[in-house]
Amino acid sequence: MLVAKISLYPFSSAVSAGSCFGTPQFVAPEVLCVTPKSDVRSDMWSAGVTLFAALVGRYPFDDDFEPRLHQKILNDELEIPDTLSYEARDLIRSLLVKDPSKRLQAFEAERHPWISGHLGELGLATADQAAMTDGASVVPTVYTSPPKTPPHEQLPVGGLMSPPNNSPVF
Repeated sequence: MLVAKISLYPFSSAVSAGSCFGTPQFVAPEVLCVTPKSDVRSDMWSAGVTLFAALVGRYPFDDDFEPRLHQKILNDELEIPDTLSYEARDLIRSLLVKDPSKRLQAFEAERHPWISGHLGELGLATADQAAMTDGASVVPTVYTSPPKTPPHEQLPVGGLMSPPNNSPVF
């Protein structure tokens, strides 16, 4: 059985702000508004931050001073390195849309060429494909538990891949 395991354990930390817990770099813009809203679209923002951090090796918006970080999340333009493939940049750009009503939804993300292409390369299937194959394909499972090996031994500095001679990554 093939299983996809996604973890950003090296990036995780518990930070409290009032009654909220989590990593502030993953907070969606709508959660920071005067009347905060949080739903599955906020989760898609966090998925975009996770993908960006995994491929680039840093957060898309970052600052040590949390109020300034919030302003960056709300106001700064997203800058995606050209070293990523067009498909990866398109998916990240579609997930990190500041207006949640225009943000990619989970079923749309699953059908994105970057996701469907890499699942196929790994021998995995989307939920739609698995349903049509009578269980012959395995849908990827995402775990959130910490890795067994220390984080610094799992990924090279710079994310999943450090591109040799500026070649596109994923």
